[in-house]
Amino acid sequence: MKIFRGLVCPMSIILAAACSGSPQPSSPQKSQPPLPPLLFVRGNDNLLALMPNGSIRQVTKGDAAVWTPDHQKIVVRRSDYNSTPEVAVDFWLVGADGSEKGRLTTLGPEQPLSFAIDRKQPPSVAFTTDHEIREMKADGSGAHVVSEVDAGALAISPDGRQLAYAIPGVTTAAPTLVTVGINGSQRKVVYKGAVNTCNIGAVKWSPDGQFLAFTLCVNKGGNDSESVDEEMSVWVMRTDGSSRRLVAKSVDLEDLAWSPDGQWLVFSRPSGRGLFKAHIDGTGEVRITTGDDGSPAW
Repeated sequence: MKIFRGLVCPMSIILAAACSGSPQPSSPQKSQPPLPPLLFVRGNDNLLALMPNGSIRQVTKGDAAVWTPDHQKIVVRRSDYNSTPEVAVDFWLVGADGSEKGRLTTLGPEQPLSFAIDRKQPPSVAFTTDHEIREMKADGSGAHVVSEVDAGALAISPDGRQLAYAIPGVTTAAPTLVTVGINGSQRKVVYKGAVNTCNIGAVKWSPDGQFLAFTLCVNKGGNDSESVDEEMSVWVMRTDGSSRRLVAKSVDLEDLAWSPDGQWLVFSRPSGRGLFKAHIDGTGEVRITTGDDGSPAW
């Protein structure tokens, strides 16, 4: 069973938008504090931090992570592939310096295919199993089923009131992106792929909850399974599906993270090409790491 590396990390910062409704980067303010370190995973389970000065330091072991709202602690996911009969998944709390603060909960054999953590205190965790989306507190209490659906990528809104999730495509239907209330109500399809859409690989809520960013795989060879020419792209749109805009495209793109100021999106390119960032209007793309890096969290 594949466990997705990506981790949602929504943050409550203002994201500016043009009057036309299209996503636009906010103008930098001189009084803004420096951005916090960018967390990411190198290899399978080395959690690192890209510091504001450009240096990189080791934090702890884990295959995905998210900051707490004050950026003083980190919620870390650790997967034990040596456990039997199935992979065991734990959530841990560590300090910004990597010091252990204790285990939050253990999912055991109900390991998530994908999962997301919101920025509330105490945090909540949403995760997908083979046929359900579930939500619970990070300490394991209050677990309940949100929706009975086969879902892929998953995100929680910054206020913890909504989920966004991708439904994988099948031979008779294209992949779709759906939003739903945390109680399972107000389900809405906000994006539906074309017949040549391969997959929606990652989805992330903007810091202010007004936009969704997601990765899209398209087979440029059409819907002919014998002709595969895949292209990956990053898109931003409003949470109702309007004002969709291309940010970046490549033959290989994975994972997503918003910057805390809402001006940048970070994404990874596999095969050791590292992490890249670009303005949400698609300009200013630049490489920021050069390793086998993924699962960014800012």
